Amino acid sequence: MEFPNGVHKDDRPEEKKSLDFPHIVGAVQLNWPILDINNLGLPSLRRQNGSSSCVFQACATALEILTGKIVSASPYFWRKNYPNAGSYLYDAMDIMYNRYTDLESVSPSQNQTEIQMNTIKPLTTTIGCIGYRTLVTKTFEQVCEAVEQYKQCVMTFESNGQEWTHNPLATPIYDGSAVAWGHGIVAVKYGILNINGVMTRVLVCRCSATPSGIVFITEDFFNHRCTDAKYFLGAKDVSVPQDIVVPPVPVIQDNPTEAQKEVWYVSVYKWLLNASSILNSLKE
Repeated sequence: MEFPNGVHKDDRPEEKKSLDFPHIVGAVQLNWPILDINNLGLPSLRRQNGSSSCVFQACATALEILTGKIVSASPYFWRKNYPNAGSYLYDAMDIMYNRYTDLESVSPSQNQTEIQMNTIKPLTTTIGCIGYRTLVTKTFEQVCEAVEQYKQCVMTFESNGQEWTHNPLATPIYDGSAVAWGHGIVAVKYGILNINGVMTRVLVCRCSATPSGIVFITEDFFNHRCTDAKYFLGAKDVSVPQDIVVPPVPVIQDNPTEAQKEVWYVSVYKWLLNASSILNSLKE
């Protein structure tokens, strides 16, 4: 299976990258449920068709998880590298934070060609994120932590059709072959899945370019091919008064170590700052 190249790697200088809010490692405990492939409970299936808007489609799915509303990937034409195909993950996140998006029913973005997605049009944007975090060291378990706490994590990968096409479970397998394209997907669950008789830790992801709309990412494939990972801290719809989705209060496992306590204290402090920001926005 071949995809249009939809990803540009983060080209910012290191001092700019260092300003991103980092993921707080170890703030939640992972449960590793056994996954039922017939009962995954996933968000809606998206179809990007022939466009290179996969990163924005993945962000739209992440916002759907937080709001319960199917939102549009139309702000793709606001990307910094327009009109060149594909996008930067940090740029898509910034757009969802600063400029927002609209409902899919109002501004259709699925089953569109690249030309259609590049057509600049008026957008009345009302749905966006309240912030996002970056997985700086980018490990498989950190993505699982993000999904455990925030129910989504947008990731970018570099791969090729040979690695990516593994039916019936759509489980990409790293084989070291040459990179042909970049693709953006969103992790929505994690757990343990029976793959050819082997119980394997996986990320369950929504993918807007595969027929099933599902792809299972193993730890080995993630370690070799993931190029970036970020997640939204929450979302809001400014068209509905006080329709604010607040991230859950950070939790800590039983009998924590001193290091885990310190991480939890920092996490709670930042949660309080975030909650204060939300309250202040409601007063405006």
